[in-house]
Amino acid sequence: MEMRPEERVKRMVEVYGWNIRNPLERACLKHDLFEPLAKLPEAVGKMVS
Repeated sequence: MEMRPEERVKRMVEVYGWNIRNPLERACLKHDLFEPLAKLPEAVGKMVS
């Protein structure tokens, strides 16, 4: 099943950020780490094809 980047970000926040209580910390983690990671499969696919 192919997920859109937004869905991947949401899932990563649910799985990896569940124990982070500080909303600012969660937002920073989402923006700085999860959003770029969620775009990685498409970027790699473009490079390989």
